[in-house]
Amino acid sequence: MEIAPNDITALLQTLRAQDYAVLQLPIAVAPRIDRTSVHEALQGRERWQPEFPEFENDTMGRSFLQNKVSWLDDGDDGLADICKELVELAEVVASITPDLGLPSSGRTRVMAHTASTDEDKKQLALPAQGIKVEASVLQDRLLFREQRKVCILHIVGGSDGTLTLHREGSDIPVKCQDGMTLVFRHDIFDYSCLVKSRAAKPPTAVAPGKTSPPGFEPVKDQHALQERS
Repeated sequence: MEIAPNDITALLQTLRAQDYAVLQLPIAVAPRIDRTSVHEALQGRERWQPEFPEFENDTMGRSFLQNKVSWLDDGDDGLADICKELVELAEVVASITPDLGLPSSGRTRVMAHTASTDEDKKQLALPAQGIKVEASVLQDRLLFREQRKVCILHIVGGSDGTLTLHREGSDIPVKCQDGMTLVFRHDIFDYSCLVKSRAAKPPTAVAPGKTSPPGFEPVKDQHALQERS
């Protein structure tokens, strides 16, 4: 994927004007079977780990269920093309962060995250449950949290969700559709990612002191690929 100078300029101008931009990567308009293969690769992925409670707000935003995360590699089956496009976009974003008044410090790896299934909750365990975690895993998570400048979120699967950007004094809803890519100032915005349930339900507790609005539940059939620059 090559991003033309005019497109880079337009992205910078949009971020300066409203602190976020909605983009469409080439793979988002690829043949449907290619999009399906990306979704299936994530659905069938085995290398998931539960998110540490200390990092859930940073990774998943304000609203989340027990979530799982996975670091993606360029060579992963079914995911190589989307990872390549996200990495190239992240490098472009990293090149313009100084123009946004932010320090340039490269980019993170691509992280996938989604809501845990009931089966996941039985199988995935946290360190508090006696599972040992390598120091490098914690280091990756700390580096990811520290890189809270410009965030790239690419949505895979589903079409019923709404991602809301939150900043002091205003909320901005963004329709979560398969293939959507959102670039936003993470030093300014926090976010919530929700999907409307088929029937209104009582508020569901998702964390101490947190609830999902009535009629909404955390997205379970969507995956978000996240990278930061």
